[in-house]
Amino acid sequence: MTTDAESAPLRAAAHRHGLPDRGGDAPLFPLPLVPFERYMVADDRRGYPMTFPVRVELEGQLCRDALEAALADAIARHPLLNARLRRRRFRRHWVAGADPVRLHWETTGAATACLPGQPLDLASEPGVRIACRVEDHRVTLSLLFHHAACDGIGALRFIGDVLAFYGRRTSAEDIAPNLLPIEPANLLDRGRFDIRLPAVVSARDVLLSTLREGWKVLARRPQVLISRCRLGNVAASPLYTAGLDAQTYGRFCRRANDAGVTVNDLLLRDMFLTVRAWNDSRSRRRVRGWLRITMPTSLRGRRAARMPATNSLGYAFVTRRTDECDRPGELLTGLGVETKLIRDWGLGALFVEALRKARLIPGLTALGARFSRRFSTVVLSNLGDPIRRFRARFPCNGDRLQAGNLRLQRIYGAPPVRPGTRAAIALFSYGNELTLAMIVDPRWFSPEDAAAFLHQYQSRLNQSADEEQPDVTVSA
Repeated sequence: MTTDAESAPLRAAAHRHGLPDRGGDAPLFPLPLVPFERYMVADDRRGYPMTFPVRVELEGQLCRDALEAALADAIARHPLLNARLRRRRFRRHWVAGADPVRLHWETTGAATACLPGQPLDLASEPGVRIACRVEDHRVTLSLLFHHAACDGIGALRFIGDVLAFYGRRTSAEDIAPNLLPIEPANLLDRGRFDIRLPAVVSARDVLLSTLREGWKVLARRPQVLISRCRLGNVAASPLYTAGLDAQTYGRFCRRANDAGVTVNDLLLRDMFLTVRAWNDSRSRRRVRGWLRITMPTSLRGRRAARMPATNSLGYAFVTRRTDECDRPGELLTGLGVETKLIRDWGLGALFVEALRKARLIPGLTALGARFSRRFSTVVLSNLGDPIRRFRARFPCNGDRLQAGNLRLQRIYGAPPVRPGTRAAIALFSYGNELTLAMIVDPRWFSPEDAAAFLHQYQSRLNQSADEEQPDVTVSA
């Protein structure tokens, strides 16, 4: 049962959305799907499920009972991850899951339950699947999330809570992690974003910008990431990883600062250069046309500070001609200007707004997801420091987080791939190091080619880190 104090925020949120007051208990469910969730359900297909993996590598002597209890406590703070999909009045809704999320215990050599590319049936199972493997003093948590239930930041928020609840059970009170408030009632506000345009921007400017960005996506068909041959139906892609050590990543960040751009801008520029070089090396003639990188953008504002795990993101489609990669300095400068506009104008929300408008025509979202052409060449998602995404505060052991008797060594994952977009990469900066994680379309990329592509991107980042003077002209 829900107390009066707990139900008050639910009733207030329901009132804001014009939903009926459900009485003193004010249950959160059922919840109608918001536009982004509907799109992710529609885009989920056999062979290309909208699921994404996350790996958490820890060191220490695991207490199994404490981890089981921590998972149950964390799920209570993030109820959407244990919800199921049901049809109500001809539309899908989230309903409360009757069964708790189960932790799969794996032995050495066993097939993991959370491989990239595996589906999650939201009608019969929760939006997260979790497995744990213990080898000596090494603990690996493998998680598989459905993108309709949450995005990468939401996944990290949930993982932070699991570690915090575990730490509170396995450490002294004076060094136990401190949990920050989360309001499940805020799930009624998901799909609403704090986008604040500059005062000088008129409604006409917004309309023209929307039309211009939409035209770029529709009119500029991007090049595909070239592979040598089609490999047939392969079950799943491994999660490939590479990275930059602390010294190299420190130099890389300084190069971005010297160039007057963000670290993300330099990472984005180097991905364009990597894709161009990769395609040229695997084609009989120089590849020309458009390259496009899908860049997920967070739409979280102040209102989302206490939001449980959910989706609060849009997509920006950064498009360049292949010959622009011949001038890497100018390319970097232009990307810096564009990404600043994306941040200041909240251009990532245009994708979500298009989904909202599509709802006016029944079936249009599903039709668009099934028959849409290739959105981009690759996906590049920069999650930054995962610790900053947690709704908990932890003590540190050197440059690593300490959760009770476990030390967090590394955390990484990758976005899902769609048909035509053959690689999806996520970036994580933790402990002053940068981790690159990637999944590919296994129907087109062999393990050898996938590892070679990621290594080529890593080499490009190393090259940028070692450049003495970036070839960039920053406009006044």
